Amino acid sequence: MKNLILLFTLLIPSLLMAQSIERKVIASGGTNSVTTASVQVSQTVGESMVKGYTPGSLIVTEGFQQSGNTAVGIEAGFEATTFTVFPNPVGDVLSLRIESTQSLDLQLSFCDMLGKQMAIPTKRVSVEGTFNESFDFSIVTTGTYLLMIRDLQSGSVKTLQVRKVD
Repeated sequence: MKNLILLFTLLIPSLLMAQSIERKVIASGGTNSVTTASVQVSQTVGESMVKGYTPGSLIVTEGFQQSGNTAVGIEAGFEATTFTVFPNPVGDVLSLRIESTQSLDLQLSFCDMLGKQMAIPTKRVSVEGTFNESFDFSIVTTGTYLLMIRDLQSGSVKTLQVRKVD
């Protein structure tokens, strides 16, 4: 009996070690950084200290704040443009209205929720001012689809969700 208790005492801690703890950066610590001739020390909330050394052209950093990080943002491509699809949900004919104060070259395409191209052909259109287009949805089965509007000049994409009903 003592051997059985000893065996369980040794096995249970080894089974509990399957979990791990990761340090995550929650938010920046603000402007709490110190820079000298050769050392820059900065911090983030949840991280006690991070040092960066720059001897010559070499940059050595520790922790989460690795050098060379680039900012990632959302690039707005359709600032002065409104897109309207109606009726939604659609029966047989879907109408699209685009109003823009700028000149746009667009590609209009439909796909299902898995990204598969639909039977409705892709169209390339030029828009200045107000633009109207109709699409035949009588050939499409009931479901949810995506209208992908791609600006051919900037590469920006606008996605509109369209529901087809009988």
